[in-house]
This record gives sequence, C-alpha cells and structure tokens, in this order.
Amino acid sequence: MPSFKDFAPTPVRPALWPVARRPAAPVSTMALADGSGIDLALALAIAEEQLHGTLRENELLRVSNQRLMTALSDVSRQNSEAHHLAHHDALTGLPNRLMLLRRLQDGIADAFVRQQHLALMFIDLDGFKVVNDRYGHTTGDKLLGVVARRIVGCVRSDDVACRYGGDEFVVMLSNLHDGSLAVGLADEIRRQVEGRYCIDGIELTISASIGMALYPVDGEHHDTLLEVADASMYRNKSARMARQALAVGKAAATAEPEPKRRSRVRSLRARA
Repeated sequence: MPSFKDFAPTPVRPALWPVARRPAAPVSTMALADGSGIDLALALAIAEEQLHGTLRENELLRVSNQRLMTALSDVSRQNSEAHHLAHHDALTGLPNRLMLLRRLQDGIADAFVRQQHLALMFIDLDGFKVVNDRYGHTTGDKLLGVVARRIVGCVRSDDVACRYGGDEFVVMLSNLHDGSLAVGLADEIRRQVEGRYCIDGIELTISASIGMALYPVDGEHHDTLLEVADASMYRNKSARMARQALAVGKAAATAEPEPKRRSRVRSLRARA
C-alpha cells in the first residue's frame, strides 16, 4: 500500500535556485543584417541625432516656405498696386485715359453683339482755371476730388467715369436702349457739378460743359466717338459763353480757336 511520502511534491534541488534567480544579462550590442554588431548605446545616439536633424530640417523648410509665401504675397500685392496705378488717376482714384480706352473698346464690342447703344460724355469744368490761379493748385486738386465723387454718384455701377486729364472727365454709359437715359444722366451730372463747394473754408462755384456721342448713331469706332463728344462739348461751351455774355450785355465770349480745337482732336485720335 502506498504511503503519504509517495504523494509528497518533489523538492526543488538547491543547486537550481541560483540559476532561476539569476538576472538576465544586459544586451549591449545589436545585430545587423550582415551579421556584424553595433553598440546599442551608440546606435541610439545616432538615431537620436538623425531624428533631431530631421526635425531641424523640417523647421527650416517650414520657415523657408513661410518666407516664400510672404515674398510671393508681397510681389502679388506690388503687381496689383502697379496695375492699379497704371490704370487709375492718382489724384481722384478714377480710371485714367488708358483704362477708359480699353473699357470703351470692350463696350463697343459688347454693344455690337447685344445690338444696344453706348453713350460717351465729355465733361469740361468751366471756371476751374480761375480757382487754380486764385487759390492755388492744392485747392484746385481738392476741388477735382470732390467733382469726381459727385460724378461717380450720378452714374450706375456698370458705367465708367474717368478723369481724362486736367479738368476734363469722360463718362461711358453702356447697355442703353436709346439715348434718353444718357440725356437725363448728363443733366443730373451738370446739376451736381454746378453745385456749391466749400474747400478749406473757401466757397467755390464752377460750371460744366458736356458733350455727348452715341454709338452707333455718331460713330462705330472709339476715336470717332471721342471726337464727336469733344466737338459737342466745345459747341455747348461756346453757346454757354455766348449766353452769359448776352446776359450781362457784353460781346459774345470768344470760343477756343478752331485750329487749336482741330489740333486737340488730332491729339485725341493719336492717344486712342
């Protein structure tokens, strides 16, 4: 019959204890694919340096990209400003003669396709030279700025009001079924321009002579429309001066000599 000792667990041999409790030896090398080894601490140091190098390169790329985007933005802004200055009057902010001629050519082409009318107004300020001579160019420049804003306030958003040069302005009205709207706008512009002005405490009054040309009735080319509008403006100016002279009992005022006006028309054609 088996005894109790036969079921007792077998004791672990004392000689095995030190082996079971012995700590694992630290790994000091890392095997490479070719079978060679490299010191683990050195490998970690190299990897850490590579990581820091990558981070530095990424930061340099980020800074370089940011500087590049800033430079491109500056160039775009400068190009936009240069384009604006090339096509707008520095004093009034209105489109200049170059912009007008481009818009006029486009407007004529569009009116031809749509079978509509286009009106061109030439506006000359009467009495502006007196303001310049009496109060100086600074006051005259401020007066031109106010006149420009009044003209813009009379036209529609898709019309073009430009400073043609000196005390002359040109307005282009597009998408017209006939000339009635243009006549009404011309009367409104005249009323607004001939209102009173207060520049630096100085009360000023001026008047305006306006001539008009209608596409395609008065011409189908931009230089023809400019000539017709300019000639119409001078006829109206001469008639106004004659009426004013008669009103005060004086001889009719002398209009601009015809040779001078013809030279001016040729200049307008050359610029167009």
